[in-house]
Amino acid sequence: MVTPVDIFRRKKCVLYSKAYDYTMALRETFNGGGSESSVMARYKAPYLLALDEYHEVKDTDFTGPALERLIDYRHQNGKPTIIIANYSPAALEAHLGPAIVSRIHLCGTIITCDWQSYREINYSPGK
Repeated sequence: MVTPVDIFRRKKCVLYSKAYDYTMALRETFNGGGSESSVMARYKAPYLLALDEYHEVKDTDFTGPALERLIDYRHQNGKPTIIIANYSPAALEAHLGPAIVSRIHLCGTIITCDWQSYREINYSPGK
C-alpha cells in the first residue's frame, strides 16, 4: 500500500478536483472548448486522483459513462482514485453503478466518515 509519505517522497503527481468540474470540462468540449481527449488526459495522468463532491454530479447518459471510463482507465493502469461523496455506502454503490463498484471491491474500499462536519462544529453565526 502506498502511503501519503510515499507519494511525497516519490514526487508522485496528485490532482484534487470536484467531480462536477471534470464533467463540466468534458461538456465544454461540445462547443469547441478543447478536446475530450485533452480533458481525459488531464485526469488520467496523475498518480493519485481525488474526485470530491461526487454527490453533486447529476447522473445522466453522459456523466455516468464519462466517469466510468475515467475510473476504469485509472483502475486498469494501477492508479488510485479517491471518490468523496455525501452518501451512505449503499447509496454510493447505487449511484456509482455495478462496474465501478466491482472495481472498488476488487482493490479498494469504502470508508464511511459519519462524524459531525468540521464546518458545523466551528460555525458560529455573528463571528
